[in-house]
Amino acid sequence: MKEVTQLAKTDNDYWFVPLDKYMSNLRIAIVYHSENNHVAALAQEIQRGVLFYQDIDAIIGSIDQVSIDILPDCHSIIIGCPTYFANISSKMKAYMESTLSFWENQSLSNKIGASFTVSGGICGDKVLALNMLNHFMLMHGMIIVGNAKTKINTDFFNGLGVKTQRIEKHGSLFSTEDAERAFEFGKRISNLTLKFYN
Repeated sequence: MKEVTQLAKTDNDYWFVPLDKYMSNLRIAIVYHSENNHVAALAQEIQRGVLFYQDIDAIIGSIDQVSIDILPDCHSIIIGCPTYFANISSKMKAYMESTLSFWENQSLSNKIGASFTVSGGICGDKVLALNMLNHFMLMHGMIIVGNAKTKINTDFFNGLGVKTQRIEKHGSLFSTEDAERAFEFGKRISNLTLKFYN
């Protein structure tokens, strides 16, 4: 597995690899909105899975860091945000709406897409948020990758949905099992990207 270089770390943003740093490999963008580090931390676990395979580079960061202008140059796009009132966050929605010109010229058509979300409840209507993220990508003509690693009846097939936990009680923002599921989710998307483009 590739070693991940930490380029930036703030309260809400963990990893960011600029597009111009890696141009030779297939590129997967992981773009997220995170208010309390939960989504950012989950994105980091997904990135670990994405980088499992050689010839894959990850561009990862918050919607404030990753310009929409790099998305057409990526082979796959993974987007994530918190689930708020059974929906996506307003900031993620604004980011998605800013891609209208890509829809008009089909710049994202036939790219692989996947989604992930985090909420405080076991269910928390995460499936509705995932559907919103997936529908956005379907509107762009993208090919949606679901979550194949489902073991219990609270898992989701249409993306990765994770329940948060209190760090002061559990020592981490989410369970070890959820971290492993996020890793496998990223690994699956990376593997399918290699198969699709090679």
